[in-house]
Order: sequence, then structure tokens, then C-alpha cells
Amino acid sequence: MAVAKFGLLQIEVQRRKGEPITEGWAQDAQGQSTTDADLAFKTKCLMPLGGPEITSGYKGYGLGLLVETFCGILSGKVGL
Repeated sequence: MAVAKFGLLQIEVQRRKGEPITEGWAQDAQGQSTTDADLAFKTKCLMPLGGPEITSGYKGYGLGLLVETFCGILSGKVGL
């Protein structure tokens, strides 16, 4: 399971087709959103699962919290 909004394979497909990627899929080296598939593939800076904060990008946080909670319960750890 990838915790990115889209996997690198989708960016590679767009790159080979010569088409731009959708806004919000990847970032450039400075952390700014980019639609350039070549740049996104080169930097491999993919957006997290929920996307940027401006579009309520906290889904990745919730998934991580859920996984950590269940791992703690299943391991039998008691207390903090």
C-alpha cells in the first residue's frame, strides 16, 4: 500500500505519454506543487495520501494513527 496520493507508476505513464500530471500529485524540489511529469519522476516527491493541507490533507495522519493504535493493542502494550 502506498501512502502517497498516487503511485510513481501513474506518473511514469503520464511521462511516457508526454502529458502533464494532475495538480496535487507531486512536488518539485522546493516543495511546490508541479504538473511536470518529468520533474515529478526525477524528484520522486509525491504528495501524501490526503494531499496538501489546503484541501484537508489529513487522511494520511488518520491512517497512521489507526495503524499505530491497532499495533499497540495487538502487541499487548499497556499504558503510555
